[in-house]
Amino acid sequence: MREEATTAKAIFVFRLESAAIQRTINEHGTFDEVIVGQIRVVRTLEGDAASFAKIEYSSDACGGRRMDIGHYYLVFADDTGDTIYTRAGDQSFFDITRFYSPSSNDSPVFAEALKFADGKLRQEDFLGSHLLDSNRVFP
Repeated sequence: MREEATTAKAIFVFRLESAAIQRTINEHGTFDEVIVGQIRVVRTLEGDAASFAKIEYSSDACGGRRMDIGHYYLVFADDTGDTIYTRAGDQSFFDITRFYSPSSNDSPVFAEALKFADGKLRQEDFLGSHLLDSNRVFP
């Protein structure tokens, strides 16, 4: 997780607006699935997040992530373009819905995220166990 934070080109908060499964047939004649979500950037903490409009992720049982429409996510993005591409077991984004106030566009999480990205906060102290629990993936 430290690497994702320190190499991020942008650190920002987005709201997942919608999501749909995209299926393709692979060379074995079976389907590969990816979920494509439409996002809205609501707060940029560092870098340029203006171009991001989508996220591609998996909800597979092995390394996939659950993402809920309407929730707010803090992301350490190293992608460019309009899409965030996630990987199995991705530790670069967190559901911060319980810690974020849309009306004030603020959260106590923001200062911690910037300190963590700058190496001024230990991983075990980053965002407390409640937020890290929201980022668990299961093998």
